[in-house]
Amino acid sequence: MQINKTNLRNLYTAFSAKFWAGYQAAPDAVANMLGLYTTSTAAQEVHNWLGAFPGMKEFMGEITIENIAAHNYTIANKEWYDAIAVKQADMERDNAGGVGLYGPRFQIMGDVARQHEGEQVASLLVNGFDRPCYTGKNFFDTDHEPIKGGTKFTNEGSKKLSQANFRLARINLKQRRNAAGRALKLGRDLVLLVGAKQEDVAREFLNAERLANGATNVDKDSARLVVWPEIDVLNEYFWALIDAASFMKPIIVQNEKAVELIAQDQPTDEGMFMNHEARYQAYKRQGFGYGLPETIYASDGSQAA
Repeated sequence: MQINKTNLRNLYTAFSAKFWAGYQAAPDAVANMLGLYTTSTAAQEVHNWLGAFPGMKEFMGEITIENIAAHNYTIANKEWYDAIAVKQADMERDNAGGVGLYGPRFQIMGDVARQHEGEQVASLLVNGFDRPCYTGKNFFDTDHEPIKGGTKFTNEGSKKLSQANFRLARINLKQRRNAAGRALKLGRDLVLLVGAKQEDVAREFLNAERLANGATNVDKDSARLVVWPEIDVLNEYFWALIDAASFMKPIIVQNEKAVELIAQDQPTDEGMFMNHEARYQAYKRQGFGYGLPETIYASDGSQAA
């Protein structure tokens, strides 16, 4: 391939097609289930709406306006990137449209860029036992108090997954109330989230018709099982129960700038002149933080079942 502006632009188009093919094909269902996606126009955003749960009231001659509690939970946007260099010699030797051996690498870069959200969401979730959220306590903790003097709740467990502990978590979530004491009505689409390590344990009580003693398994189909390998990387005994049907989410994914593929590939660019290579970078600005601990129950599995 001759190195000129037209051929380099065609090469970028081919690489871009591979990148976006990998991006679109990458799995993202779990991150979407856990994350509340918001837009951002600044370096950071203050999410002072956390803890504010609306409710209908009887009109008694005058409307009462409830102010949003001043929690001031801030999420900063960070810059994220991945980069590839393509040697000029490889471009010149490739007579098959310029993609050659680099095509799969760009497709992998697209896949990794899409799955980055899941990695960040999983890290926040599994490490939520020692990182604070808007209530001032760790995201998974006992006696959360969203509004001083309001209803408290606990969303932290420490026992390994078992049928009995799953039942306790289900009761905990279904009985959850907001700060005003109103039922959150969670449980419409319960999802039990585990890593591969605990998949068999979960399937025993979510799928089996009968228990080991022959009794009817009343927990069958009481939750959907989602196995997420990201958990095993961080803590294979972590497990969580959430309501996937709820608009409220445990994690906030804050988007300032969507991922794009940038090229530094012109013959006069520094990389081409000094290193005889074209450079391509996937770049985005995005922040991740804790949403509503009210929506989830989790255990770090540090104690015996």
